[in-house]
Amino acid sequence: MEELNKRQHELKEKKINDIKIRFSKGTNDYKDLNKKNIKKLEDLKTYNDPDLLPKDLRPNIICVDNKHECILLPINGLHIPFHVSTIKNLSSNYEDNNDIFVLRINFLVPGNQGVVKGELNTFPTLQQNQMYIRELIFKSPNEKHFQMVVKQVKELIKQVKQKEVEADVNESKTSQDRLVLNKSGRRIVLRDLMTRPNIFTGRKILGTLELHMNGLRYAANSRGTTEFIDILFDDIKHAFYQPCDGQLIILIHFHLKRYIMVGKKKTLDVQFYCEAGTQIDDLDRAKARNVYDPDEMHDEMKEREQKNKLNLIFKNFVQQMQDISKIEFEIPYPELTFSGVPNKSNVEIFVTANTINHLVEWPPFILSVEDIEIASLERVHHGLRNFDMIFVFKDYTKPVKRIDVIPTEYIDTIKKWLTTIDIVYYEGKNNLQWGNILKTILSDIDSFVNSKGFDGFLGEDDDEEEETADDEDEDDEYEVDESELSAEEDSEYDDSEDESLATESDGDEEVEEDSEDEGLSWDELEERAKKDDKKRFAYKSDEDDEGYNKRKKKKKN
Repeated sequence: MEELNKRQHELKEKKINDIKIRFSKGTNDYKDLNKKNIKKLEDLKTYNDPDLLPKDLRPNIICVDNKHECILLPINGLHIPFHVSTIKNLSSNYEDNNDIFVLRINFLVPGNQGVVKGELNTFPTLQQNQMYIRELIFKSPNEKHFQMVVKQVKELIKQVKQKEVEADVNESKTSQDRLVLNKSGRRIVLRDLMTRPNIFTGRKILGTLELHMNGLRYAANSRGTTEFIDILFDDIKHAFYQPCDGQLIILIHFHLKRYIMVGKKKTLDVQFYCEAGTQIDDLDRAKARNVYDPDEMHDEMKEREQKNKLNLIFKNFVQQMQDISKIEFEIPYPELTFSGVPNKSNVEIFVTANTINHLVEWPPFILSVEDIEIASLERVHHGLRNFDMIFVFKDYTKPVKRIDVIPTEYIDTIKKWLTTIDIVYYEGKNNLQWGNILKTILSDIDSFVNSKGFDGFLGEDDDEEEETADDEDEDDEYEVDESELSAEEDSEYDDSEDESLATESDGDEEVEEDSEDEGLSWDELEERAKKDDKKRFAYKSDEDDEGYNKRKKKKKN
């Protein structure tokens, strides 16, 4: 542990210098390639020319313009356009008192978003005589029109968000090469695979995964429609292969450098998997069978053969892909596997050379080691059976990732592993509010750097723990001294009372009786116990007879 602490001290000093260099220009040089492009609200335009307004506008009637992505609201006899991106929510309700329907529209304003500082602030800077509209209320006896407006606006908001997602993905694709198909030579294909995320909404469709010259293509057909997922080798950041040893599925997983579209979802993780073995057990059928049932044994043997066959097919595909692409698949270290809660369930966490991951449950948990700034071990206290581990990214605008409820038995292994891969860790008794901490750091980078970075406020806990440990050692030494003194006092007291104790005989008689019992054999002790039982039974029967005679005399009288 001394070597571990010494190495951690060196890593902390190095981390402080790295932070100073990185923030020397006042900004973080670490850039996230997948950072979302924030569109300012002041850049949104509905109509560049009044002539583009719908021709069928009617006075005091709300109109939804899908083409220009806006809603036209009648205010003081005029139709004012509002882009749907400015709307937070809307609802239509019935008022019993007035026998009228009310349409309530809430707009986005500063203060009702999670973060409104820096680059994440989408609101324009207002002048002194300007203000935001927070809410508009319209009343009408026409229920159907309000319900239609609510439905149209919600559908339009979905379309606008989907359009923004696709625009972000397409923008990242502009500088990329297209997939070069393998039109000659032997085809390398995996068949009957499902994908996560699902390529078709609400349906699990089987498809094929095929290797090509510079990437992979997954193709699935449903109801006459064929959908493709193209993945280039250059876009793969981490590749995983997990056989069906002790699992219900066998999978190949790719963690990407850039977002791609799978169906209508933007994702960095694509998984191709196949179910292995029995997914559902028939309990009624299982009750009727015994352990040595030939049918049961045949089914188990057949399932093992199927799993071995799938493992061999997937392994050959992975080896061929590695030969073509030069991509190395991540291999977990069994000795570093531990359990924890990365999302909602307690699962096995696997450690590889470049990642910490769990892939079976969706969404997957994948953490790249190169993106980690520090690790914080929290709720580490004597008597607690588990602790939490929080990872802070080098990009402080990204939320932290955490693994909760890790058994304490793994803490030493995790500390050694973190030190081996040169990651600084801090240890504390309490959970920290990392959202507020990162906001404070970003608001004043200079003070954060000048106060030795994370060591400025997390290092204090380590010092306190060392002090408390020293105090406990001193207390132990003090308690030992007190016990020695008390032992000496007892011996002096025993010497002074020898004469008075020698005159007492009760205790000596008891000891003599015990010593007599110790000399008897098992048979003699058993015989003595029987005699004692007979005496007790005879005494008890005499008492019962006396009590019965007394009750009989009372009844006669």
